[in-house]
Amino acid sequence: MGIQERKLLEKEKRRKSILKSARKVFKKVGFENSSMDLIAEEAQLSKGTLYLYFKSKDDLFINSLLEDQLITLDNLFKQSEQKLNSVVDIILAYTDSYYDFTEKFPDFFNLLVGINSSESLNIENLSSDTKAKINDLEKKIFMERVKVFQRGIEEGIFEEKFSACYAVTQLWVSITGAIHLSKKPQLNVMFENINTREFVKDITKLFLISFSNSEELKKDFLKDIWNNAIIQAPSAIHKHISLDNSLDDNNMNLKCHPKQ
Repeated sequence: MGIQERKLLEKEKRRKSILKSARKVFKKVGFENSSMDLIAEEAQLSKGTLYLYFKSKDDLFINSLLEDQLITLDNLFKQSEQKLNSVVDIILAYTDSYYDFTEKFPDFFNLLVGINSSESLNIENLSSDTKAKINDLEKKIFMERVKVFQRGIEEGIFEEKFSACYAVTQLWVSITGAIHLSKKPQLNVMFENINTREFVKDITKLFLISFSNSEELKKDFLKDIWNNAIIQAPSAIHKHISLDNSLDDNNMNLKCHPKQ
């Protein structure tokens, strides 16, 4: 092994050691209460050394999660592809896998949404290498799923003019938004008594109904969605309405349950 190769290996070893120490600190005190000083102390390095590897605490935080958890998400999707043959079953399994991922890694899901919306994270605090890494990993996950949708076109499940890239984007954004909104405390009334997993899966079924060529599939999925609408309809609508004395008698007849 040459001197240059040895230096690169040592640099990568130190980088991983810093990330390991950062994970410990973030887990122990949380992102807001952590600092580069605490991480440097945990890593037994100077703070200046940390800045040789990472631009900021934000940059370090994202890198401490990014490599493990975006790769984990990709692996969850791959497992669905390996276990199932039907394109439709794989797409439905994607939804379950993604939902499981957001439940297991809620902080990272919120961070990922923040990265994409620029709301909860200062993008300027990320190094160009980190931004490139995020883009590369997301692109890899995206394009692998596009291949499955393209297979659906080739098998006649979707129309030949159907855009696989558009479809993956539309579905991903839809279920991400649904999951994200369901976790907002101010929307508790909206999601009361609703099984979020089934709700998100119904979004995927609506998507498949819109683009599938199969009348049998459309019939089965419409039945599933209708049954869920009956089972999961909020039961406390009168309680919420009664809290607002400004509502008139006509409004008091509102029902979330369909007529039995």
